[in-house]
Amino acid sequence: MSVYQLDEGLMLYQQQRYLEAEEKLITASGSVPNSTQLWRTLGLSQMAQGKFDLAEVNIGKAIALDSKDGDSYYALGLVHSQQHHWDKAAANFQEALTHKPNDNAAKEALSTALVYRGTLALQNDDYQHGEHDLEMAMKLNRTSHYAPVALANHFIKVGQEARAKQVVTAALPHLSTNSEMQALAMKLGISYNVQIQAATQQVSAKAAIQAAQEVACPCGKAKVMEWATICPHCSRQIKANPTGFAHLKQGPSVAWQDVAYMVVSGIYCLASALPVIAFAMRGLPIFELPYAIVTIWAGANFLLAIGLLFQNEFCQWWAFRLSIIGCLRDILSMLASWGNIPAQLLSLFSAGISGFMAYLISYVGDP
Repeated sequence: MSVYQLDEGLMLYQQQRYLEAEEKLITASGSVPNSTQLWRTLGLSQMAQGKFDLAEVNIGKAIALDSKDGDSYYALGLVHSQQHHWDKAAANFQEALTHKPNDNAAKEALSTALVYRGTLALQNDDYQHGEHDLEMAMKLNRTSHYAPVALANHFIKVGQEARAKQVVTAALPHLSTNSEMQALAMKLGISYNVQIQAATQQVSAKAAIQAAQEVACPCGKAKVMEWATICPHCSRQIKANPTGFAHLKQGPSVAWQDVAYMVVSGIYCLASALPVIAFAMRGLPIFELPYAIVTIWAGANFLLAIGLLFQNEFCQWWAFRLSIIGCLRDILSMLASWGNIPAQLLSLFSAGISGFMAYLISYVGDP
C-alpha cells in the first residue's frame, strides 16, 4: 500500500494540492523511509506552504540518503531562495551542478542567486565579491539581462566605463532586443557593428534550436526544456521521477525464455553427469571399456551443458544442431513404433523436449 501512497503523494504535488500531498507523503514515509524522492517532494510541498524549516529538514533527509542527488540539492536551494538566504542557495545550486552539470534549471537558479548576492555585495561596497558574482551569473545564464545591466551600471557608477563597455558588448548579442541593454549601449556609445550582428545571428540560431525543444510548464505555462523535472520559473515539480518501486508495476524485466533456457541447461547439466555418478556409486571402473565410452560421452555432454549455461556460442551452435537431430530421431522412432502407444508417447515427449531446447537456444543465442 505504501508504494501507492507514495505515487498518490507525488501526483497530488504535481496537481499543486500541497497540503494533501504533504499528508499522503508523511503517511507513506513510515513504510518507505529510504525513498529520496519522497523526502524531497515532501520538503517541496512544505516549501510551497511556507513551512521552510520543515522543508529544509526533510530535504536534508533526502540528501542524507543520497549525497550525490543533484535534484535534492536543487530543491534545498529553492527553499533558501524563498527565504532570501542567497549564500546558502548559491552553495546548494552549485552542489547540484556538481552532480548534474548539464541541469539548465540549476544553472538559471544559481545565476539568479548570484545576481541577488552580488547586488547586495556591491551595495555594501564589497566590490570584489559583487563583481565576481555578477560575472559568474552572466556566464551561467546569457539570456538574462539582470547580471550584465547591474554590472555595467556598477562600472559606470565607479567611473570604469571601459569595463562597462566590455560587459555590454559581450552581452548584447544575446540580448539585442532588450530595451535596458539597448539603452546602455546607446549611453556608452556602442555601435551595432558587423561583429555584434554576426554574433547575434549565431545566438538566434541556437535559440531557435532550443525553442524547438521547449514545452509549456503545466503550472505556470512558462516555457521549459522538455526533459525538465522542476520548473525553474515557478519552482514546481512538473514531471515525476521514477520511484524505487516502479518495477512493481512494470512486470518482470526478464523474458520467460531466458529463465527457461537456464533451467533446461541446468537440468541438461545434471542429466549428463548422472551416468558417471551412477557408475562411481556402484564401484564400476569408469575409465575401462565399455564404461569408458559412456564416461567420455557423458563428459562431452557435461561440458556442452556448462557451455550452454555460460551462453558460449560454440556450445550453442553444437547443441542447437544436436537438438534438431534428436527431434528428428524421436519423430522417426515414433513412426517406427506405430501402434505402441506408450513408446509413441515417450518419443513424442522426447521430441518436444529437443524441439523446445532448439527454440530456447535460437531465442537466447545465435546458433
